[in-house]
Parts: sequence; C-alpha cells; structure tokens
Amino acid sequence: MLPIIVSNKDDLEAIAAEARAGRDVEIDLPNQLIKNATGYTICSFDVEEFRKHCLVNGLDDIGLTMQMDDKISEYERRMSKQTPWLDGTAYLKRKGRSNQLAAKPVPVPKTNRGETKTEPLEW
Repeated sequence: MLPIIVSNKDDLEAIAAEARAGRDVEIDLPNQLIKNATGYTICSFDVEEFRKHCLVNGLDDIGLTMQMDDKISEYERRMSKQTPWLDGTAYLKRKGRSNQLAAKPVPVPKTNRGETKTEPLEW
C-alpha cells in the first residue's frame, strides 16, 4: 500500500465523487497520475523514485538483496579464500582436491592444571 497525499481540495473532491458514484479510480504509479474510470487525469502526485521502483518491480527487502546475488556470491568466494577457517572447512589442503580444504580433528587430553587425568574431570 502506498499512501498518497492529495492536498488540492478540488482534486480530492473529484476522487471522492468517483468513489461515491461507485466508479473505479486508477492510480497510474509509473506516470504518477490519478485517473477516473474513463481515463481522464484527475491529478498527479509525487512519490519517491526508489519507492516507486520497488513497487513497480514488486521488490521487498529480500528482492532488493537478491538483485545483488552475483556480488554477494563473489564476496563469499573471496572471503572463503581469505579466511577459510570461518566457513567451517579450515585451512589444510586435502590430498587430490585442489580447492577443498579441511582440518582433521585432534584428540585433546583431559587435563587438570597440566596433569593428565584418565577419569572424567569434575567441574
């Protein structure tokens, strides 16, 4: 929904008269015009260009973000190369695989103040 301000009383009365008569009123968003059922222009209105772009193209916040999908993917690829430990694949190269990275888990001894304990630690 787009709220439109019609400040001219005559224009507002003309729109109300169309509504009272049960006729359709057309809101021409690309041209920023309000027309009656016969196509006669009652008045024009102002709308922010960005808001108009979003409404005409059916874009919400997610749609706007998805317009940048190629740039987002490129950023993710670049960041994965620069900081591979952040995407869960660590930094050690796997044998035979050029671009896939992995680190093997290493068992950690159970210690308490430097002494190795064989029984479970009490916290």
